Amino acid sequence: MDGSPRPSRYTCRDDGGVLSVCAELRRSEGGCDGGRVHAETVFDTLPEPVVVMDLDGRIQHANRQFLREAGQTREYVLGKTPSDLGLQDREQFLQCRKEVVAKLISGESPVSIEIIAQWPDGRAVPVLLNIALLRSDTGEPQMMVASCRDVNLIKQAHERTAEKEKMLQALLDAIPEPLFLVHSEGRVLACNEAAAQGAGNSVQEVVGRALIDCRESTAPSGLDEQYMAKIAEVLCSGRPACVTDERNGLVLEYTLYPVRDDKGWVTNVTICARDVTKQIRAQNELRECYERLGSVEHLASLGMLIASAVHELTQPLSVIRLVNQTTLAEAKKLNCSDVVKRDLEASLAASATMAAIISRFRDCARQPTKTRETEVHIGGVAEWTIRLLEHSARQAKVTIRTEGLEALPVIRMRENELEQLFFTIAQNGIQAADGTKDRHLLIAGAVRGDAIELRFQDNCGGIEPAYLPRIFEPFFTTKPPGKGIGLGLCTARRMVQQRGGQISVQNRYGEGVTFTVILPGK
Repeated sequence: MDGSPRPSRYTCRDDGGVLSVCAELRRSEGGCDGGRVHAETVFDTLPEPVVVMDLDGRIQHANRQFLREAGQTREYVLGKTPSDLGLQDREQFLQCRKEVVAKLISGESPVSIEIIAQWPDGRAVPVLLNIALLRSDTGEPQMMVASCRDVNLIKQAHERTAEKEKMLQALLDAIPEPLFLVHSEGRVLACNEAAAQGAGNSVQEVVGRALIDCRESTAPSGLDEQYMAKIAEVLCSGRPACVTDERNGLVLEYTLYPVRDDKGWVTNVTICARDVTKQIRAQNELRECYERLGSVEHLASLGMLIASAVHELTQPLSVIRLVNQTTLAEAKKLNCSDVVKRDLEASLAASATMAAIISRFRDCARQPTKTRETEVHIGGVAEWTIRLLEHSARQAKVTIRTEGLEALPVIRMRENELEQLFFTIAQNGIQAADGTKDRHLLIAGAVRGDAIELRFQDNCGGIEPAYLPRIFEPFFTTKPPGKGIGLGLCTARRMVQQRGGQISVQNRYGEGVTFTVILPGK
């Protein structure tokens, strides 16, 4: 014999706890000191009182914890029953032994019973016995191994555990977002009230279920495989992960965090669900604000460019007008031909038109608050607009007419803004015409209660439906390069809204467009 332990013919069948220590410690069939010493060492490491008894209840081995509680030596207790040691009433012992042996032989193992143990210090302690059967290699019942646990200590431990679980549940319920603690197998170990409500159940009903069964309204819909794959990824990598689910107009973000045991192994995963819909919308709105800010900066730069161009053009144009006036006066004195005088007069008229256009640009570049409000005749503004657009309308074969404008009352506002409004909408209609056939643009006005309604109706083809939602956006244009920069309708709407009015569009694609402007009359 080499003195090393060898497997025994005795095995203990038990699912866990103290009784998972098996009696496979025998050196040979006859036994030896080495096997006995090894068995004693194994049992002495157990924190609970443990005894090995034959089927008659006589003690064959007792660990140190049992000897400490019984107040006896190992030599004294060997071969004696618990009743011999005064730990249990004899009649009670015989009845319990009979029932336990019958259950063990019938295949029920381990067997749990509760008795009252009389310890030498006078304590009568309720004890929970877990008893398992040791069988030989041939399956014959040989020994019983029993562990003893103080019922009072068990109850105290349960109470402490219940109190900690209660505190943990209170902490979880204080978290407003749904929160799950999930086992590596996908089973819910704990959750808060928000998570249970999202699953349509109580906390007690959710705990213990598979997480995938709770996904109707809490876990990602249609993302089962991806979701479980993320859990597996967190368990393997030990790093947090995130899953996003968009449905029913909501954006839900699930963050998975690893939970480690005392040895640092990832055993569970915490899953926190957050509704980030408002956050996403706020981010989108912030991005749109930055885009609008860029448009405003673009407009400011354009205004400075216009002001600079107006300043540079004003002086040479004034010189041209002065020269033309002087030349015309001299031509009349010298009795020049009528052709020369007409050409000079046409040149002066064109110079005046150019001066008016430059003046409009200058007014656009100025701060609106610096322009005085006056009583404006709407009919006069319409007549000025028609005269200004007469040439381009003739080229596009568009006939402009008015209806009811002269009967409108005067309106108090900045005249240049009303001119710009008329010019922008009318010019858009003209530019929409293809010049292949005759078109019409009607500018009509009427009084509607305390407001003035202006209607710009054309049959110049209408607006592409896909472009309609964007026609009031700054710098949006469907015109070819050099024909427009997409600021006209944007500026027109801004001016109307600043006065408390409204501007709307009715599109008849393939036929025409009607812009309706409502301006407060007072």
